[in-house]
Amino acid sequence: MLARLRFERRQGPPRVEVRVELRRPPTAIGGLAGAGGLGLRGTGRGGGGTGEGTLGLGSRGRGEGGDEGAAERVGFGRVEVRGPLPREAVRRVLRRHERELRHCYATARREQPELAGRLLVEFEIGPQGRVGSARVTENGLGHAALAQCVVRRLRRWRFPHPDVGGTVRVRSPFVFATVRRRGAPPDAEARPPREEDATPPSRPRGQLAPARPTIRGALSREVIQRVVRQHANEARYCYERRLGEHPRLAGRLVLRFVISPEGRVASASVDEDTLGDAAVGACLAHAVRRWRFPRPSGGGIVLVRYPFVFRPG
Repeated sequence: MLARLRFERRQGPPRVEVRVELRRPPTAIGGLAGAGGLGLRGTGRGGGGTGEGTLGLGSRGRGEGGDEGAAERVGFGRVEVRGPLPREAVRRVLRRHERELRHCYATARREQPELAGRLLVEFEIGPQGRVGSARVTENGLGHAALAQCVVRRLRRWRFPHPDVGGTVRVRSPFVFATVRRRGAPPDAEARPPREEDATPPSRPRGQLAPARPTIRGALSREVIQRVVRQHANEARYCYERRLGEHPRLAGRLVLRFVISPEGRVASASVDEDTLGDAAVGACLAHAVRRWRFPRPSGGGIVLVRYPFVFRPG
């Protein structure tokens, strides 16, 4: 690199003119010139890719910039959640920390610029929303430092408190890819997976069939069913945690509960049980007591008899 500086002093108000010239090969940084300002022209190659453009700064400088290099992208596949926490709540937290994951990826690409692939991470969320344990069960990138960085960051995140306490188990794929040029999609083999690209489940899964409740009070059936659907993940959790021990567990569980004028569940108990597993009913009744419904119009209480039909799925 060659640098040449020239200082001049003329008559009149003091003035110093500085001219700097940098010489490098065409693939590095080009010439630097300007009067009363700073100008940068040329091309450059770095860990993030190749960029072209000019940059100006000062009273007489003028610049235009452009970056056509590779950019890091992080995608999330189908997140599996086992516990009383909605899947969307978990995905919301993951998306909120996407920048941290991109940082881990960018750091790893300094060593391997073509690095791309998938990590499958399993972690547990405690009753206070803290991550108790986290581990990588599948490393499709083959980069140990990147996996360690993701796990280290993940352990510091905070999630919403599970509605009924207990532990929530999460299995989530993280897909790391790069965009080769501005506006171009990620490589086909490394694209972030869509929601329908489900990872094969590793634990028994259950289904909750639609049912018709019996209601007495100033709340419509549609309103009650809407709230129950919002908490369907909690009902499945109560069933699936027992399904692992009893793979053929199936049947109908009817809960009777009372909604107060404030929309709170004043009481909840099992009214009918063909499952033959008391733990499912106790777990579900405990969950329902924490649910919130709209306030009944005109005040008063609402009596609900709601059937939950479970079967392996």
